[in-house]
Amino acid sequence: ASNVSSNSWTTTVLFSENFEGVTPPDIGNKFIKGKVSSSPAPINWVSAQEGSSKVVWSDHSMPYANDAQTFIDSSSINLSGKQAALLTFDLFCDTDRTFAYTDFVAVYASNNGGSSITRIGRIDENDMSFLPGATALRNGFRSPMEFDISPYISAQTMIEFRWETNGSNEVSSNYEGCFLDNIQIFEGVTTYGYRFLDGNSMAAPHVAGEAAM
Repeated sequence: ASNVSSNSWTTTVLFSENFEGVTPPDIGNKFIKGKVSSSPAPINWVSAQEGSSKVVWSDHSMPYANDAQTFIDSSSINLSGKQAALLTFDLFCDTDRTFAYTDFVAVYASNNGGSSITRIGRIDENDMSFLPGATALRNGFRSPMEFDISPYISAQTMIEFRWETNGSNEVSSNYEGCFLDNIQIFEGVTTYGYRFLDGNSMAAPHVAGEAAM
């Protein structure tokens, strides 16, 4: 047995964006668009109607652009005084399916408003095809996602979703790319106790972070 801490999540929502109040292709005022300076690809993050809901696409052109490193950053979120925080969102991906992470969405977090950021996970269609909560949608998969962002709690917590593609495979294929919806941060409470560890992975059946990749 090992003495460990764990987090239990409340229903208190600390941040929320479902894009229902935006007018496509605008993404609203809770996120700003940008790109890594070395990326030759245009910034193609846009909102669009998806069934009865609005979502934000990483690149809504088909095929999506090669060599992209574009992103949407949240404004600073004041989480000071919170014990724990859980980032959740819905993700759809229809990308080149390899085990090499050629085209994917990466999730970053910061505790200083973005002055420095840390990648806490990355997800592509291949990952999503193995998730128990994933459902097939057209040629891709959609799934709820969760990331514990407790290490980044501060008065200037920031989250970033980054779209990265390589230099091939897209032009000759009609991959749709990825979209996000229902982005939320829930408050958590840290508890302490004993947990028996048997040497197997303790990862939850969702993509819990970079270590689970």
